[in-house]
Order: sequence, then structure tokens, then C-alpha cells
Amino acid sequence: MKANLFKALAHPARIRILEVLSAAGDDAPTPVSEILIRCDIEPTLLSQHLAVLKRHHVVGSRRV
Repeated sequence: MKANLFKALAHPARIRILEVLSAAGDDAPTPVSEILIRCDIEPTLLSQHLAVLKRHHVVGSRRV
């Protein structure tokens, strides 16, 4: 279990994504568009990184 967490965090972009999400707080979901702006990465790359984080149960998703 812990190995999966560390595997999910093994890329600087994923760490940055988590920093953006934690700075936003728990009050409201953070839109992907906001993450894109703050992380300054391509949408396809962001999607791949979010998929890794979801697969390892680090983040969740929902439609708003």
C-alpha cells in the first residue's frame, strides 16, 4: 500500500498537482482548468498524471 503511494508521487508534476490541490483546500473541488493553469503542463499530460493519482487512490474525481 505505501509502495503504491510512493509510486504515485514519483514524478515532480504529480507532486505539483497535489500542491495545487492542497492549496485549494477542501471547500470546493478544483477544476482541471485551474490545475492546468497552475501547473503549466499540456492537457494530455495532466490527464495521464491525474489517472495515475486516481489509480493509486491519491485523488478522486467528480463532475460538477
